Amino acid sequence: MFLWEGNNPQNLTGGPNHYLPDLPVMDEIQLDRYLKEQAVQTIKNDPKRSFILSFNKFKRFWNVKLNTEDSEYASKRNNLLSILSFGPILLLFILGLIISFRYRKKLIFLYSIIFYTMLMNLIFVSSLRYRFPRNRI
Repeated sequence: MFLWEGNNPQNLTGGPNHYLPDLPVMDEIQLDRYLKEQAVQTIKNDPKRSFILSFNKFKRFWNVKLNTEDSEYASKRNNLLSILSFGPILLLFILGLIISFRYRKKLIFLYSIIFYTMLMNLIFVSSLRYRFPRNRI
């Protein structure tokens, strides 16, 4: 389902997009398989568009501003809070990567976790909320 959501023909940004085509009646497992096949076919039919969409997802993943046009969330205040909260983290992350480069062999596991998280966002749906793990109580 998320593969379709992030790669369907109506998705122009790489973010959440809840477009569903006219679907035959099927159970949840069949629906998931059907949408996965449709997403893979969409990617195969237009690989250039898929590459551009992945680039947009990359920008969404590392963006310090909010990735929404929804007026309820995209206020100047909320964007400023996003910049002030994630901006320093991103700067320190980049600085840490540069400083730790000489220890890259020792830190390969940490780098692989960061790379894996980013890769999943490039393949599926990229959203601000996927950057940080949440505790669920």
